[in-house]
Amino acid sequence: MAQQSFGSSGQKPAYNARNIAVAVPQAGNTVLLTIPCHGLTRILVQVDVTVQALDAFIIQVRSTNVASLATLYSVAGDYTSPKGLLVGASGDLTTIAAAASGWFIMDVDGLYEVVVSASSANVAGSTVDAYCGGGTLNG
Repeated sequence: MAQQSFGSSGQKPAYNARNIAVAVPQAGNTVLLTIPCHGLTRILVQVDVTVQALDAFIIQVRSTNVASLATLYSVAGDYTSPKGLLVGASGDLTTIAAAASGWFIMDVDGLYEVVVSASSANVAGSTVDAYCGGGTLNG
């Protein structure tokens, strides 16, 4: 299923997105969500791994629409000891097991977009459901 995004009419959260049953193959990284950050100050992303574990989880950002993606978080320690824009995480997102979930909360004020990607270590690949809610801290 392709990513679906939903705005709200002034109620929290201001932004919602979901991407259901994303095939995450063994080779390369697969984009789970692309989150436009205009008007948002914080996002919560949840990833439910339904089939086979993940072996990579990458959070990239873009400062403007013409900037290249910059990888901010991609190794276990980034998630187990969050710092910078990453406010918190459920643990090591690079090794989310099958039938398990993970999440992170991130400050996004001033960013153009956040791109969340993953890959699977299993030759059969994995299947992932990804969700995002975002809003402002003051509204």
